[in-house]
Order: sequence, then C-alpha cells, then structure tokens
Amino acid sequence: MQPSTTLSRYWTWLSDVHPVDNPLNWCHTTDGYGLRSMIESGTIRPNRCPVFNENLIYAFYGRPAYRSRHDGSIGISARAPVIVIFSPDLAVRGTRLYPFDTGAFAAGRYKRRLHSSTTVADFMLPATTEAARKHVSAFFHSNENYLKASPGTPGVAFHGEFEVEQLVHIFSDLDTNEADARRLAMELQIDTAIPLDRTIVDSLVLPSELQDAPWLQVFLGGFGAGIRIVPYDLQPNRRLEEYQMLLEDYVISPQLTA
Repeated sequence: MQPSTTLSRYWTWLSDVHPVDNPLNWCHTTDGYGLRSMIESGTIRPNRCPVFNENLIYAFYGRPAYRSRHDGSIGISARAPVIVIFSPDLAVRGTRLYPFDTGAFAAGRYKRRLHSSTTVADFMLPATTEAARKHVSAFFHSNENYLKASPGTPGVAFHGEFEVEQLVHIFSDLDTNEADARRLAMELQIDTAIPLDRTIVDSLVLPSELQDAPWLQVFLGGFGAGIRIVPYDLQPNRRLEEYQMLLEDYVISPQLTA
C-alpha cells in the first residue's frame, strides 16, 4: 500500500473544522520482551510493515488500540502487554496520520462501508496534534466521547464529501466481527527511531512482575528517570484480549480527569 504525497480530500474538508481544546497522549503497545529490547537499545525502532512496505512505528491517539496476534494465554511475563504512553508532542515525529487502523482497512474489514474506488490515501491527514484534535471535534465532539469510543455525526455539512460519509458509516458499524473499536482510534505512523526517555515518554503500563527487574530499575535511575510506572496484576492463564479493557482504563482514566 503506497502512501499518497498529496493532501487527501478528507483533510481538505476537515481543515475548516474547529479543533477540540486539548491534545491527548499517544499509545504504543508492545510486550515485556519488546520493552526490555527498547530499554537496552534506548529507542523504539521501526519494524517492517507489510501493509505499507516500509519500516514504521505505530501509535494510537488517546487509547491503546493495537492488539497482539498471539492467540493463547499469556503464560509468561515476556508476552505480557506493555503500553508506552507518549506525550502529545510525539506527533511532530510522525510521517502520516489516519482516522482509523489502516491494517484493518487493508484486510478489508471496512469494505462493506466503502465504495470500491476508495483508497486509504483518501483519508490521510498531516501528522499534527491539530489534525487529531480537528478529527475528534468533527466525529466525537469532545475528547471524552472519543476516549469512550462514542462517535456522533459531524456538525459540519458534508454533502458530496464521500470520504466523510464513509467515515460516518465505518464509525457507526456495530458489527464487531467486521470492525471492532480499532476503527475508532486514530493511527500515527513514524518512520524514525523514538528515544525512550522522559522528553517524550510519559508513562509505562506494565505487569507488576517487571517492577523489580534490574534492567528496568537501571533504566528508571538513568535515561528513564521521571517516567511514571503504572503496574497491573498479571494472571498468566488469561488471554491477551481479556486485558484490553483493563489496559484501556489505565490509559484513558487519567486523560478524562486531566
């Protein structure tokens, strides 16, 4: 899937929308093994994306929307989910921004709601917090509604704006077999390494078993000083999807009260 080099029709329409006031955090999901690798290298490095055929890091706006393909119980802390919560400033490092999970788009999970000529490039936005805030304003009307995955209809006219019309239908789709809540989370793509330090990382949500890991303690006493640790109880017999609501609450609740 090749990205467009021009402004999308969706951005042309969205650019006139008044943004919500405050930007939200960005979330990147990994696991215990991935966190250790990041800490030892001091960076989050891009990995090959089969959809866009380039090396990318993915982050989602306000909510940890990414879900692992691992299908069984967690079993070991190396597989336990970890959420890296970034400050809103992460957007300046971005390459592209989309109003939904592009992996699901490529897999055809939105196709029932799309015209056959529609491409993902029709929805590409500039990688800025302003663009994210405008999208939230147009389709959710407030950060609270966005964080609670509660979309609405745009208050700005969109006659003949097929991209906006299609987004209305994608966001209102209640068939979770075809399109789950990831369709409601904005996706930021980054093509360069991100430093893992307090200048950009706000918090780490991780299993409590990792709090005493020597490599984590060394990190928090050095480059990671000031990064907030949010622990959760790991139950190895649980499947990864059983943790999704718990992890979302750890990320969303502080933003609702900010």
